[in-house]
Amino acid sequence: MTLRELNQLQSIIKEIGEREERIREMEAQAEKTSPAPGATRASGTVSDPVGIGVARLADERTLQEGALLRCQTMRAELTEYIEAIPDSMTRRIFYFRFLDGFPWPQVAECVGTSEYSAKQMCYRYVRKTCHTCHEKM
Repeated sequence: MTLRELNQLQSIIKEIGEREERIREMEAQAEKTSPAPGATRASGTVSDPVGIGVARLADERTLQEGALLRCQTMRAELTEYIEAIPDSMTRRIFYFRFLDGFPWPQVAECVGTSEYSAKQMCYRYVRKTCHTCHEKM
């Protein structure tokens, strides 16, 4: 697995949070612009802005469901990858960094080493297991 792939889970989690905030904002806006109960146009339909807002909200919820599915899939793949790491400390570093999303100083504190050592153990393992990877670290 490359560093880019390892970091994807945290990126997806951020995306989910951003989408959730957009959905809340859209729902709040929908409550403000919803017509009063029983209020319709002469043709019997609700005004276009409300319909458009409802459609956008539905689209956003569908995108959110996709992001949640990607998150579950990525978490399962990362867990499988990390469980295969033979060294306990390296495995713990990967858990804290890539599954829990801890910043490097916190990872180092959790495993009882320096930030530099934690990073080096991580990068060394990725380089060793990713022979076709030419990614900068």
